[in-house]
Amino acid sequence: MKHTKKPKLLRHISRHTFRRLLLAALIPAAAGASAAENGTFRGLELYTAFTGTVPYRAEKECTFVPVAGVRVQSVPVAAIVSVSQKEKLLLQEADRWLEKDPLDADRTVRLGLRLSGGGSTVPYRADLFAGTLRYGRALSRLKSPLPGSPSALSGASLPLPGIAPALPAFTSAQAALSAALCLTPARNGTPLPVIQCMCDTGGNSAVSLAEKLRFGNVQLTAALTGGAFVHGQHDSGKSWFLKEAFYREKAYGAADAEFTLSSKLCKGAVVLGAAENPAGSLQDSFFWYRTEGSVQLGALRLKAAAFGAPQPDMLLPTGKKLMVRRQFQLSPQLTLKFPAGTVRTGLAVQQTERMVTRKGSAGPVPADEYKFQAALSFTHRRESVQAACGGSIAAKDGSKSGSARLSYSHNGTRFKSTSTAALSFSEHNRTFTLTERLTPKKTPFSSINMQAAVTYKDGEYESTKVSGGLSFNGTAHGINWSGKLSLSGSF
Repeated sequence: MKHTKKPKLLRHISRHTFRRLLLAALIPAAAGASAAENGTFRGLELYTAFTGTVPYRAEKECTFVPVAGVRVQSVPVAAIVSVSQKEKLLLQEADRWLEKDPLDADRTVRLGLRLSGGGSTVPYRADLFAGTLRYGRALSRLKSPLPGSPSALSGASLPLPGIAPALPAFTSAQAALSAALCLTPARNGTPLPVIQCMCDTGGNSAVSLAEKLRFGNVQLTAALTGGAFVHGQHDSGKSWFLKEAFYREKAYGAADAEFTLSSKLCKGAVVLGAAENPAGSLQDSFFWYRTEGSVQLGALRLKAAAFGAPQPDMLLPTGKKLMVRRQFQLSPQLTLKFPAGTVRTGLAVQQTERMVTRKGSAGPVPADEYKFQAALSFTHRRESVQAACGGSIAAKDGSKSGSARLSYSHNGTRFKSTSTAALSFSEHNRTFTLTERLTPKKTPFSSINMQAAVTYKDGEYESTKVSGGLSFNGTAHGINWSGKLSLSGSF
């Protein structure tokens, strides 16, 4: 019996791909139908975007990434589906662009569903999440426990508790399928803790408990987050001489405890963390600490942060080594208000002791790394001017780099604009950058970006990169729509 040959497109669609696409289509449809039935439908949003990069050398590939997505919002149900496809082709092979099978490109599917329930009749309000979810706060801190880079004019902030499950955005990075549950007290001021937990298809799982207490203008927070994270090697390899010691791939534990205090005059936080040592017992676990604080004394604000790890070669839940023994940050800021406007100035310095490998050394050795930033801003009604400069000294080879930036902002009745000129330099490279950002008001265009960067290497011209972007949004027939178009090229 002669079989009919399937079309080329159908031959490339596997059962797994078909199931994923079918699931992606059913999620917003089910969410919309449920919201419409309950009369709690809030809106439907359509999103589209296109990003393209054209290199200045013909032997390098062009990259194009189209994105399309839909999001449904309602009171008990919310859903989102987004698909992006990455194409890479050479300029001299333009005739093959239309011949290339679209299913051969790199594709990223993002999907998410949130179900909410509970209220005044029960002590907790529940939110159930499923899909390629995003997480942050303590979960990100366990994977990267160092404080953020210092900024001379940033406001006072504290580490946040919980794992913060959230639906993916239209352009989120690729993530594993996971499920999460968030239980929040239905009434404020109750002694009940916030409970959050998650698990994914990769074998990772985490749970968090957070308790907040308020005494007048003072708020105290205590939180505990722990989980099991899969990392390690499948086998020991063929060579007897391995760069890193072999340890079996499985789920290893990690946890942190957070205590914060917040008031009008001061803020402070202490975080204690631990990670399981694959080569030892519970007593051999890795430990680290992190403290952050700020004090407001009239016009002066003083911020400081410190980090320490007795075993700098500790393994993080990502499977990478920390290689930092200690870090210290200090940032004084001054705000002065005059009839003509407001002046803000600040300085931020950071010293980090890293473990680096150098030629001739038997193993990693400690070396200091330095970063600093100074900034000054002046604001008068709708006008604002800011100047900043910074520098760093690398720990590995002592190389120096620096940057300087000058920006002007105008917040008018029809649009807001920001113009920026920047210079970054190192021992061999110099880059000059001009950026213009426009934010029109009461128009379908939400932002317009333009940038040009010129790079010199060892005193000789190397390349020029030009990029531009356009974001837009609006509402038609009760449907919200938004999109983004960005292109960049170099020559």
